[in-house]
Amino acid sequence: MKVGLELFRPESLDLALKQARVLIEDAENYRSINHKLDKHSLIMYELSHGLRLTILHRASLVILFLLPFFEWPSSLTMSSDIRLKLKPPNLPCGVTEGIEFLCLLIISIQSILLSGAFGLPWVRENPWLIGKYIFLVIYLLDLIVSLSLRCSEYYRIRRLIRPYFLISSSQLMKKVLKCYRRTLPTLFNLLFLLGFWLISATLVAMCVFNKPNRDLTKNSIVNTTTTAFTDFYDTLFSLLVLLTTTNHPDILIPPYNGNRGTAIFSIVYLGVGLYVLLNILTAAVYSEFSGYLMSSVQTRLMRRRVATRAAFEVLKYEHNGIELVSSDDIVGLIKTVHIDTWKKDTLRQVYFMRHCHGNINAKQFMQLFKILDLSGPANQSIPEQIPSLRVARIFQTWIMSKGFELVRIIISVFNVVFLCASLVLLWDLMVVNNWQIIVFAYQQAVNRWVHIYMISWWLFVVVGILSLTTAFIIESFLHRRDLQPDISVIQNQPFEIMRNNVSNFEEPIGHSSNQVCSSHHHNTGSDEDETSKYRSTQLLVSSLSFLRRRSTTEMIPITLDEIFRCKLQEPSEESIIAEIYSHPHFRNFVAL
Repeated sequence: MKVGLELFRPESLDLALKQARVLIEDAENYRSINHKLDKHSLIMYELSHGLRLTILHRASLVILFLLPFFEWPSSLTMSSDIRLKLKPPNLPCGVTEGIEFLCLLIISIQSILLSGAFGLPWVRENPWLIGKYIFLVIYLLDLIVSLSLRCSEYYRIRRLIRPYFLISSSQLMKKVLKCYRRTLPTLFNLLFLLGFWLISATLVAMCVFNKPNRDLTKNSIVNTTTTAFTDFYDTLFSLLVLLTTTNHPDILIPPYNGNRGTAIFSIVYLGVGLYVLLNILTAAVYSEFSGYLMSSVQTRLMRRRVATRAAFEVLKYEHNGIELVSSDDIVGLIKTVHIDTWKKDTLRQVYFMRHCHGNINAKQFMQLFKILDLSGPANQSIPEQIPSLRVARIFQTWIMSKGFELVRIIISVFNVVFLCASLVLLWDLMVVNNWQIIVFAYQQAVNRWVHIYMISWWLFVVVGILSLTTAFIIESFLHRRDLQPDISVIQNQPFEIMRNNVSNFEEPIGHSSNQVCSSHHHNTGSDEDETSKYRSTQLLVSSLSFLRRRSTTEMIPITLDEIFRCKLQEPSEESIIAEIYSHPHFRNFVAL
């Protein structure tokens, strides 16, 4: 019979099993365990993270971002030629507003369920959720104003609020913003240096090239003032446009016609500004980004280990002074947990092979659920199915032939060529030409204040976000390069050796299943050896898993955990226990 838990005293074993199942699902999805663990709170927590509500929530966010295509003033027409005078769709007042209200209702339900599952103290410490409630109220008030004015208002504040709902619902976007905020001090220092270089170049350009030259033959003044360096502001903005690699002819040709010395000035200015300062800025952003991602992935690993150990604390009982989890609880937990099917099968197989329906201690429990770290299933041979129809057999033979493979490669090459051509064209239109043209058009229609918005957009997107994207690409490349020697060694080995090496992780290392069953009733003296062997083969298993799934022509996206796996440090048991005891609801149960 189970002795009462030190941390929990569940009313029934079913509640304890449900608590453990939710905690293992938290470990699988790297979620926090700071939610309540009573029966009603678990129901709200499961509803908030359920598949149906998750799909509805994501669909609501997508719909909110697609609504501007149909709202007034809409630009959704068959052609962009203004000479055709095509009329965009003009929906009756209340249609899009009703859709917005339904989307707001779904977002509100998801937020309320999360608040009920975590409790009011957690809500007070969560600025993203507090901000979501505030913006929901503002959004609803603006929606009511629109309906009361029959959709005739000119300004709609709710359009500015929609991106917040997307950001607050995405862990990755919140991480990017936190990384961006962490990078801001370094970014501001380098932007100050870049601004100093820009102002210095502006003063040099105005002093050297924006002045009349004396004609020595006729002793008269010839006005050779260039159109690009007329005054300080225009010169500053022109050099900024030149620094963004946009519209080189519009900036360089007029000054060059007036004075060929501008060629030397342009070379020095672009060489220092574009190829030195901006590259230093990218390197600094990459350094900060890499360090933040490393700490973020380490935090994710800590969350997984804490949630796994918390599941053990929920199910454990004492036997001869040893804390154990019964085999019935392990089997029930694996059966009811909502994770990938291949992970459940692997957990079941490893548990039966290593422990033979026996009770397990904390180290064995943690070791077993480290299978959650695997990024892909083992490559299992799929029996070839021969269709009964003769036409189907002929078609299958042709599909598996080398001729079809050659046709597929040719089509892929053409697709890559067309894709590259399209990307180059879009890049030329967006970066090389359109930015300056759009700025000039808005300046003519409004005033120079539009430059503040355009320059802010360039700093945030191009200098900030694009640098973070470049940093992630560099980190991914370095990760693949570091793994290439190990992958090359593995590829040169026979398949049987590869399969046996993988089985060293998925099965008992160095023991058969019978040996494990016979030695299970002894103590856990081999746990330390298994743990060390697990750590030494963790990178090998990741590479093997990638190669095995690669052979099945499955597209394998690289993850943050795969990039930093070789650099991660396994959390100590003391830190995990301390994190569990810091759980506010755990402390409430201890006080009982």
